[in-house]
Amino acid sequence: MKNMTIGLILLFSNTTIALAQSYQSIGDAVQWMLPIAAMGLTLMDNDSEGLKMFSQSFGTTAGITYGVKYTVNRTRPNGADHSFPSGHTSASFSSATYI
Repeated sequence: MKNMTIGLILLFSNTTIALAQSYQSIGDAVQWMLPIAAMGLTLMDNDSEGLKMFSQSFGTTAGITYGVKYTVNRTRPNGADHSFPSGHTSASFSSATYI
């Protein structure tokens, strides 16, 4: 089970990076590596309570982040919409805090 989980994490990470075609899309892909690693490590330990805690924490963080992002609608320096708060930062810190 552990080898399969690690293999899936590596496969997803490599596939995601291979599909990324620009600096921005690489950043978008990498933002999901830490949450996937957190879930994978939790699954490796067969920690269903930990998986539940991570899911609740990550879901709450994502909900608040994107709720504020679409409410505030702050313009990015490149002219794109929805720059604040950072989804990349929210996903990373939520996952790192759990780990």
